[in-house]
Amino acid sequence: MIDNFNSLASEYGFEFLNSVESIKLQEEMRMLESRLLNGSEVSKAANEDIDAYENSMIRNIYSYCKINQFITAIFLCGVAHRKSIIEKIEKYDVQEVNPSWIIFEN
Repeated sequence: MIDNFNSLASEYGFEFLNSVESIKLQEEMRMLESRLLNGSEVSKAANEDIDAYENSMIRNIYSYCKINQFITAIFLCGVAHRKSIIEKIEKYDVQEVNPSWIIFEN
């Protein structure tokens, strides 16, 4: 699965990495990983670490937005975090600032 993903990324670059196909392949890899680890402590710790990392990125973005003025900005994240970051941004409850997100997809 990883070889296939990397091959597609190498061949198609950002067109693939920003695609729905990329998100689906990442989900398939995470589901396989989850089935293999079967709820073990390693699986739980990994999921907690990923969640904490993504939440920290989002908090940092909103903190930056709160204290800095700008017209446009860009946030780049690794493709493995793309779907969950988008979902978290859509649910994020913010009072002081509310950036207007545009998600680039092909």
